[in-house]
Amino acid sequence: VGMIATYIVGNNIITSCNMWPVEATWRPGYGWMWIYSKSQLYFWLSLAIGLGVSVALVPMIVHYKDVLKTFSIISKLKERGEARGEVYLAMFLVSAIGTVALVYILVPSFPVWILLLLVIGWSFIATLLQTYAAGVTLALNIPYLKELLIYFSGYKGIDAWYAPIQVYTGGSGVAQHLKMAEMVKCKTSDYIKAYILVTFLGLLMSFVYVSIFWYVAPIPSYAYPYTITGWPVEALDFWRFQKWLWTGYMFRIDWITSGIVSGGVLYLICDFILKKPFIPIALISGILQLPTYVIAQFVGSLIGNKLIARKLGKDRWNKTAPYLVMGFLLGDNILGTLVMVLRLIGKAAWLLPY
Repeated sequence: VGMIATYIVGNNIITSCNMWPVEATWRPGYGWMWIYSKSQLYFWLSLAIGLGVSVALVPMIVHYKDVLKTFSIISKLKERGEARGEVYLAMFLVSAIGTVALVYILVPSFPVWILLLLVIGWSFIATLLQTYAAGVTLALNIPYLKELLIYFSGYKGIDAWYAPIQVYTGGSGVAQHLKMAEMVKCKTSDYIKAYILVTFLGLLMSFVYVSIFWYVAPIPSYAYPYTITGWPVEALDFWRFQKWLWTGYMFRIDWITSGIVSGGVLYLICDFILKKPFIPIALISGILQLPTYVIAQFVGSLIGNKLIARKLGKDRWNKTAPYLVMGFLLGDNILGTLVMVLRLIGKAAWLLPY
C-alpha cells in the first residue's frame, strides 16, 4: 500500500499537476526507473525522513515504559548465561565517543552537539526502530540523516563531507543474526567473539589483497576496469551532489514537516484506535524500497502463507521458513564468494606473459 500510494498514485498526481522541477520534467519515454529515482530525490525522500523521524520518536514518547523495559532486558542478560548487558552498552558508548572524538580532531569547527546527537543519540534510536521494523516487514533506514544535519546546521565547510561521521544503523542485521544464532543453540557471546574475529581478519586480509592486486598491476589501470570507468563517475557524482544539495530540492522543509505531522497523527490513530501500531512502519518501508522488491516480497509472502502453509500446516511452515531463509543466505553468499574467486583467477591468468 505504501509503495502504490507513492510510486503509482503519488507520481501520477505529481506528473498530472506538473509538480516536477524544471531540470527534471517528465517526458513520454522516460522509464519507471527514471520516475522512481527522480521522485525519490525530489519528493519521497523528504517525506520519508519526516515520517521516519516521527515514527521513531512518537512511540518512544508514548510508550516510554517499553523503552525502559529494553534496558531491563539488557540488564538481565547475565541470567541467561551471556555477558553483562552493561558491557555491550559500554562497548557501544566507547566506540561512539571515539568516533565523535576522531571527527572533532579532524574537523574541530564542526558543532560537537550535532555529532553527539547523531552518532550516539540517533544511532541508538535508529537501532531500536530498525530492529522493530525488521520484525514487521523490512529493516528501515531513514536516508541521508548525516547530510540532513550538516545541511540544517548551516556548516558550509567542505571538510565535514569527508569526515568519518558514522551513524550506525545496522542493528536489525545484527539482531537477525543473533536470532539465527539462538535458533541453532549458539550463545550470543560466542557469536560476538566470532564477529569480532572475522572483522579483524577481514581488515587484516584486505591489506594483503590490495597489496597483491597492486603488485599484479597499478591501481587505477585497465587491469581493473572499474577503477578507470567507475571511479571518475563516482567522483563526479559526489561533487555534483554537493552542489545540488544546496539547491533546497533534496531536503524540502515543507515535505519533511508534513511527514513529521502526518506520521505522528497516523501512528496515534493506528496505535490507539486501530490497535495496529506497525502500520506506519510498513508504509514507510514501502516508500523506501524498490517497487520491484516490494512486489517480489508480496508475491513470495502470498505463496508462502497461502499455498505452502496450507500444505504443510501453519505451525510447521512458521518453524521451517526461518531455516529456509538461513539456507538461502548461506548459499547466496558462498556462491557469490566462489564467483568472485573465479573472476580473480581469470584476471590473474589473463595478466600473465603467456
